[in-house]
Amino acid sequence: MRRIAITGMLLLAGCAAPTVVTVPTSQQAVTAIELEYVNKFLVPAAAYTMLPHCPKPQGTPCSDPALIAKLRDTQIKLHDSIYALRDFSDASPQADAGGLIANARKELAAAELMIPVKGASP
Repeated sequence: MRRIAITGMLLLAGCAAPTVVTVPTSQQAVTAIELEYVNKFLVPAAAYTMLPHCPKPQGTPCSDPALIAKLRDTQIKLHDSIYALRDFSDASPQADAGGLIANARKELAAAELMIPVKGASP
């Protein structure tokens, strides 16, 4: 009898409507910016930083220590900006964060332009 009761409860639990979790648009946008930040800035900046420091023989890719310092400062600013935006969107998910998101995208685009494509020339 107990087995029948347990089986009945399991069947009823299986028929319950699944819960749907909706993530607000602003939080989705912040997550997208975080991924862009990693893919478009952090990974290329780390690759540039790992190059040998200039000066190197002509034609050998190298990294400029002054530019590395600027990239690190920019990384800190971007990180703080994006995570402040994350805090805002988490605290008030229904609030309109469009302007803040647009500013974060502009900052990220400007930071991307700082990274040399193939390293510095000696």
